[in-house]
Amino acid sequence: RLESGFTQPDIEKIRSNVKGKPKTSIKTVDQAIRDAGASVQPKESKLKAVKEETK
Repeated sequence: RLESGFTQPDIEKIRSNVKGKPKTSIKTVDQAIRDAGASVQPKESKLKAVKEETK
């Protein structure tokens, strides 16, 4: 699984749905994936910060 919570096949499926469309659509897909992962990101960076402090 990727950080965003999507599995790789999900992303491939989304990407292939978008393949025939203009670049902006692909950007939107990437944005959607990033947005979905946004709820995961803060937790990730907090963990990293804590790890840094404990060194």
